[in-house]
Amino acid sequence: MIQRIQSLYLLAAAILMGYFSQAKLGDISENISIYIPDNTVLMIVTILAAVLFFISIFLFKNPKKQKSAVYASMVITLASIITGAIILCSGEVCGTPAVACSCPVIAFIAAMLALKGIKRDEKIIRDSERIR
Repeated sequence: MIQRIQSLYLLAAAILMGYFSQAKLGDISENISIYIPDNTVLMIVTILAAVLFFISIFLFKNPKKQKSAVYASMVITLASIITGAIILCSGEVCGTPAVACSCPVIAFIAAMLALKGIKRDEKIIRDSERIR
């Protein structure tokens, strides 16, 4: 495989999800804040997504496995977004999300761009093999 820009997208997604696993989720009131490490389920889900994004970087020799790993990471990223929203709005008053809540969304977009790059490289490989 050629493996160019998609490695950078996957690395960015892994870093963003790793940062999000240690960040503040939001504020419920002036004195009460919710941190992700305080919620074990959300922290495990975000760390799992970060690890899968990182592992998928090294699966470049097998694009089918790499795409499967990226798809799985995207599903887990969506699960972390939904879990964070449920935790933030579980009380009587919906809390104000922190800036770090944009990290999973940006990681999801980076994963979509990485998939686009993987598919483009597969097409280039197929076209070059056809020419031989």
